[in-house]
Formats: sequence, C-alpha cells, structure tokens
Amino acid sequence: MEEDSPSPVQTVVSHTSRSTNAGESPTLESLQEETNAIINQNKALADGYQYHLTTFEALKKHLKLVQECHMKDSQDLKDQITTLTTQIQQEQSKQPAPATTTTPLYKPIAPLPTLTVPRKLPEHLPPRPLHLQQTRRQSLVF
Repeated sequence: MEEDSPSPVQTVVSHTSRSTNAGESPTLESLQEETNAIINQNKALADGYQYHLTTFEALKKHLKLVQECHMKDSQDLKDQITTLTTQIQQEQSKQPAPATTTTPLYKPIAPLPTLTVPRKLPEHLPPRPLHLQQTRRQSLVF
C-alpha cells in the first residue's frame, strides 16, 4: 500500500483528560464536560453509521431492482430473437427454389442521347457584352 493513499480505517485519538496538568487531579465538573463531549461525539458517529447503513440498504434494493429488470429485458430479447429466427426460417421455406433461366435478369441500358449545344443564341435574349466574349475566348486559349 502506498503511503500517499488514504487509509480506509479512521484513527481515533485516545482519550486524555484535558484538565489534567502536571500532577493536578481532574474536577468533577471537567470530567462531566469531557463525558458529555464524548457522548455527543459517539452520538454523531452513530448517526453517521445509521445514515450510511440506510443509504447502503436503499442502494442494495435499487441494485436488486435494476438486476431483475435487466434479467427480464434479457429474457425478452432472447424470446424476440427466437421468434424472429423462426419467422425467418418460415419465410425462407415458403420461397420457391430459384428457376434456372437462360434469359438475363436485366435489360441492357440504351446509350444516352448526345446533347447538341445551340450555336446561336435565341433572338429573344440580348447579345453578350463584348468584354465577356473576350474573356471567354481568352480562357479557351491554351
């Protein structure tokens, strides 16, 4: 275990009397205060334990519910797969055996017609501006 990782066990400081100084005996009042502080600390620890226990039980119930749902969903999926497999097998058994024919299964595609580009613009369109005609001619020159 690495020294940097925190230990899962909490260390509890041992009880030493706060009121005892070198050789003095503790008073009844100081002992009562310490006892009350220890009782309060123990109550806080017990409350924390109870909280963690309740949380753990709730998580355990939730996990069991999730597990049951998962098992039910898995069984439903298996049933669906079985049903679909059966349906596929039935459909495949219904299909007739493929007949052997000498005719092709497709028709040949006719060649596409060639497009002709009109050489002359229709009369209803205005003529192209001169600068566009020159640019077009210049771009065609290799």
